[in-house]
Amino acid sequence: MTHEQQIRMMMFQVARDYLANNHDVVKALPNYSFWYDRFTQSIGLLMEMTVEQGRNTNGISVLKNDLKKRLGDMAFNLSSRMYAYAMQNDLTAMKPDVYNPLSRFRFGTDSYVRDCSRRLYDLAQEHLEKLSPYGMTAPMLDALLVKLQLYEQVLSKQPTKVSQVMAVTSRIGMCLMR
Repeated sequence: MTHEQQIRMMMFQVARDYLANNHDVVKALPNYSFWYDRFTQSIGLLMEMTVEQGRNTNGISVLKNDLKKRLGDMAFNLSSRMYAYAMQNDLTAMKPDVYNPLSRFRFGTDSYVRDCSRRLYDLAQEHLEKLSPYGMTAPMLDALLVKLQLYEQVLSKQPTKVSQVMAVTSRIGMCLMR
């Protein structure tokens, strides 16, 4: 709900309370009972939409940020090992693909963390046997893949939740304009 919509909603509630408290004075107005009932029903509907919109949307963001941190830490660990492998074996073509500072995983965009982690995973799969002296094992890669898949699932849910909240805000705006 936007700030303007909140103010308008409070104004409607004040008007409803005033009309309820002064019922004897205003009941003689033409079609008062019809319009008062419709007005109070509209306020009830708006309150329901406000509750619907206020449901916890932070849960997805908290989960996403937690998964991003965990995935980023795992991907940075893999990146460091792969960079050491590339340095030791003079693989100059591989170095730019595997060098990633920790800050890029921590503060990079969601798509960067996802894409970079996927690229590192695929590259590590190709060189898994050669990476074993550097401490890289198949179970470590499997754990990275699980985190990556969870992160991708959360990323796909987040825009849906945001668009749902925006749709409710739009519906509230339409109701307030009537």
